[in-house]
Amino acid sequence: MIESPLDSGSLITAREAGDQGRDVFAIPGPIDTGRNAGCHKLIQDGAKLVQNVDDILEELGVLTLRSPDGPTNLLSSAPIPTNLPPEQRRVLELLTLQPRNVDSMIVESKMTAPQVSSILTLLEMRGLARRVPGNAFVRVL
Repeated sequence: MIESPLDSGSLITAREAGDQGRDVFAIPGPIDTGRNAGCHKLIQDGAKLVQNVDDILEELGVLTLRSPDGPTNLLSSAPIPTNLPPEQRRVLELLTLQPRNVDSMIVESKMTAPQVSSILTLLEMRGLARRVPGNAFVRVL
């Protein structure tokens, strides 16, 4: 659960899930507004506290890569297909599980807007990237 006030219907759903033996996760938020009081109450009642994606993956038994400095990017060791042209490889390396704005990729890749747009379309067609709202893309594992 994310950002839930105490009177949220989501709390009922979360409690029902817990009663049925399902895992319930909650992300804490600032305490100075009531927007997160429901999440905090769930955590007090036994929901699993989530600080990053590794917390969820670990709970679900998915192998995660942790470094002594904290959670690592799950994509840091994900293989990039060897048959990708260098330009496609460069753009794919910029993508993570977090949405990445196309404009920032244009700047970082030092490629033109049409080049990056066309490469993103190709990566999407190959199933390596996915378009998300906000003129952004994420990498597909």
